[in-house]
Amino acid sequence: MKKALLVVGNPLKGDDSVAIKLGEMIEKLEGWRVFFGNDTPEDEVFKLKKYSPDLVVVADAVIGIEGAEFLSLQKDANYLYSTHNIPLYLIIEFIKEFCDNVLFLGIGVDEKNLGKITFEISNKALNSLNEAFNKLNDSF
Repeated sequence: MKKALLVVGNPLKGDDSVAIKLGEMIEKLEGWRVFFGNDTPEDEVFKLKKYSPDLVVVADAVIGIEGAEFLSLQKDANYLYSTHNIPLYLIIEFIKEFCDNVLFLGIGVDEKNLGKITFEISNKALNSLNEAFNKLNDSF
């Protein structure tokens, strides 16, 4: 099975970098290919398509959850707030056109540490990061 992880976030903005850190951990595992979307995940979609994976997991920082959870993103969800040029639900819908198995992995972060220019990640985000790593490593 060809597995791909698309990580989203800004490496300069504290907890927003948590998915990038996840990507750095996962790319050391055999069987995964990591695509670093950073602030513009749409730039990686065509590379993903060319790779032709059987499974794509899209990971990003999420406010309002504890730990890491596989979530369903929908355009009319009242919780949806995107800091990206193109909302992630649209990117996921596009990926579904060439990959049947697409999951969104939300990684819980501390709202107070999102957006600040810092390399430091909160304890909450670090705990969520470890949970996200274990979910990916154990589930697939």
